Amino acid sequence: MNSDGRCRRYPTTPHEIAQQSRPPPISIHGALHHTRAMNSPSPISVVKVLLVEDYAPIRAQLEQWVLTIPGATIVGTADNPDDALDVIGATQPDVVVVDLQLKSGTSGLTVLESLHDRAPSAVAVVLSNLVYPQIRQACFDLGARYVLDKAGEAFRLREAILDIAAGKRPT
Repeated sequence: MNSDGRCRRYPTTPHEIAQQSRPPPISIHGALHHTRAMNSPSPISVVKVLLVEDYAPIRAQLEQWVLTIPGATIVGTADNPDDALDVIGATQPDVVVVDLQLKSGTSGLTVLESLHDRAPSAVAVVLSNLVYPQIRQACFDLGARYVLDKAGEAFRLREAILDIAAGKRPT
């Protein structure tokens, strides 16, 4: 989050990336791309990830986790639905990781409702403490591909992003 309390947008264009103090893991020029890592026999999918989480310590942990995924880059973060939808429109992420309980009582369901209008190829991964059966079904009905419980399934986020990058569907 920026000092003014707004969402943070990560650089995605070559010019923006060049302005960074540290080089990105892999540069991006669109949706899913394939590249070969040095000494790697197989292509690695590059995937752009947006994190929608209002609690800063969890958001920071998610950022760290995502950046350990080969080929993954974070194109932005948001703590409320309006900012999330703005970032989705501006960055066209491949994966949107969204919490259901957001700032000021807002809901991540709002993000799910509008996601495919803003970024048709984006895949939603819900990571929340509110994963009761009815909520899970509502998320799936709104197009979420994964619905993970923060308390017991957060470790599956890495697997979910890798599966999405590889074009796999959940089993």
